[in-house]
This record gives sequence, C-alpha cells and structure tokens, in this order.
Amino acid sequence: LEQLLNKLMTIAIETAGAQRGFLLVEREGQWQIEAGREADDFASRAGQGLSIDDTDLLSAGVVRYVARTRQSLVLTDATDSGGFEYDAYIQDRQARSLLCLPLMTQGKTSAILYLENALATNVFTAERTALIEMLAAQMAISLENARMVTQLAALLSVRTEALESAEGQIQSLFNSTPLGISVSTTEGRFLAVNQALTEMTGYSETELLELNAINLYYSPNRRLEFVERLQASGSMRDFGLRIVRKDGTHFFASLNASRLPSHSDQDRFLAVIEDVTTKVQTERALQEANRNLVNLLDGARAMTVALELDDLLNVIFEQLERIAAFSSAVLWLRSGDDLLIEAERHSAPTAWPFLPCIRLSDLPAIDRMVSDRLPVTVAGASLQKVPLQARQNGQMA
Repeated sequence: LEQLLNKLMTIAIETAGAQRGFLLVEREGQWQIEAGREADDFASRAGQGLSIDDTDLLSAGVVRYVARTRQSLVLTDATDSGGFEYDAYIQDRQARSLLCLPLMTQGKTSAILYLENALATNVFTAERTALIEMLAAQMAISLENARMVTQLAALLSVRTEALESAEGQIQSLFNSTPLGISVSTTEGRFLAVNQALTEMTGYSETELLELNAINLYYSPNRRLEFVERLQASGSMRDFGLRIVRKDGTHFFASLNASRLPSHSDQDRFLAVIEDVTTKVQTERALQEANRNLVNLLDGARAMTVALELDDLLNVIFEQLERIAAFSSAVLWLRSGDDLLIEAERHSAPTAWPFLPCIRLSDLPAIDRMVSDRLPVTVAGASLQKVPLQARQNGQMA
C-alpha cells in the first residue's frame, strides 16, 4: 500500500503541475495525512500520520469543506476569491492555485486528494482538473483494492499465527498425553502415532508406521468390527479390546475413536487408546470378592436356619408333650404338596393313663393351641399350616 501511495502521489503532482500534494483518509472521525509529497522531493513523507488540526501543511478548512459537500473544489487564486481568502493558512502561506477533490468508493468518501501551487494562479485548468478527476477515480479503486489486500494479508497472518500456535499446542498435547493416539486408514496403515502408544506397545514410531494395525489386535476380528462401527456411526466410545505388545504379551485397552473428514476414498480414523489393564484386574478382583461374600452369606444363612429349626422343633415337641402325653410323635411341615420337614420324637410312656392316645377330634384344638403359642417362621416364610399326627401303641390317630 505504501508503494502504491508513493506512485499515485507522484503521478498526481506531475500531472496537475502542483508544488505539493497530500492524500488524506478519515480515521475515528479525524482526517489524517496518509501520504504527502513535495514536487522537488518525492522521497519526502510530509505530515504522514498527522491530523489536519495538528499541522500547518495544508488548509484544514478546505479539506473539511470537501469532506462535507463531497464535491471537488478548484481555486484559481485562493488569496483573492473562492470564499477562502480569509482562511488563516491561505493568508499565511499565500497559496495561489488549489485543487481538492474527494475519492469516492461505493458512494462514500474513501479519501481526499489535496493539491496546491503557491507560485502561480490558475494552475489547475479545466483540462488538468479533468485528468486529475479521472486519476482520482482510479486512485480510489486502487486504494480500496490495496486496503482489501492489506486487510486480507493481516487476517491471513493472524490466522496463520493462530494455526501455527494451535498446531504447536496440538503437537505438544499429542506428544505429552499419557493416552495413546493414532491415525490409521481403513486398511490399517498408521499415518501418525504418539510417544505414549510406542511406550504402550514396545514398538518404535518407525516400526508402528510400517506395521498394520491389525497386528496389534489380540483378536483380529475386533479390528474389522472397529472399522465397520466407525464407518456406520462415525464415532465410538469405550471400545474394549486386547492389544498385543512387541514382546508377545498383551494388555487390556479402551478406545474412543472418530472418523476424520477426508477427500480421498480411504477413511481415516483417529483413536485415543487407554491402558485399562489395572481397571480390568480390579473389577475382576471385586467380582470374585463379591462371589465369595455371597457364598459366605448363603452358608451363614443356612447355618442360622438350621440352628433356628432345631430349636423350633424342640419347642414344638415340648409343647405337644406338655399338652398331650405320647410315646412317639411325628411332625410334618408341608408347603402345598411339598414335604419341607419331617421330624420324629420318642418319649417315655405317659404318666397319664387317662390319655392313652389323642383323638382325631382333639387334633384341631392342639393345632390351634400350638399355632397360637408358637407362630412359626422358617427362613422368612410363614408356615400357615402345621399338620400333626401322633402315634400311640402303633396306631396312627
């Protein structure tokens, strides 16, 4: 842009016959000198970067008039006519010929060209003015294009720096993470691997890049399943497998993977690999401990039921012996048609001769009495019915 401005200002001054010229642009509401040239010193950068209010190199009043009206202003003798003869700059510098015109882009004033000759009047004739106006139109287009290129270049530079920074961060993360990372093709060729994966597998980076991924799978079918699932869904989480190391040992791994965008026929897969051997071993140990605990609880529960049942039977027989004398008694505990418990007890002959046996009609009363006194619960299930049969002198009652 600076080279373009130098060239445009040189052409404008020579074409118009001016002694000096300035190109002004508006920044934050202030018109500033973007480029300034003297006819006898084209290498000068007169007033560059200065606001029109902070310099005495030109008439600020003329610039403001053109900016406000967006019309060209030609003064054949600025000190005598044209409405600016009392302008402080013109009176002080005795500027004679003066030409100031706006550079329009898409209906807006993109810049202002200011040309001046303090030695002669009527320098900017109609022919020269027409040429300068044509030049100004080209200058406006060139300046706008140059600005766009400059802005694009600046944006590209920022984006490039951002991409380089992001690439550096990604590369740092790629190499420093404890998780294995790989990029592979559908056929299993590794395109990239990180340091963690080489440490997990025992292969060097060069060896892995020459190795097919399927050779790392303890079960090759898992690689085929890995590819099919990624092609179908585009991503997967917690894909479990066993990976074979270079020395033949293996470890349990969990993969999170996704299919990368690709312009070729070959899909590319990004996989993040975590060694979960310790987790798997811990889970298996916990499962084994749970099984042992369940077995222990089951055994303890069986022992508890057995102990409670023996005590219960003793109490039942004691109550029966207290209620009705017997020499032998058999107790059945049933649930439907299933016989749960059969118990028998033999006792000394009764001391009560008037109760040689139990009558059938007495059984319901005995049953109610025992049930009322001893609500029976075995292993958490209430035994609703306790059938009783007593044997006296070999006869079943």
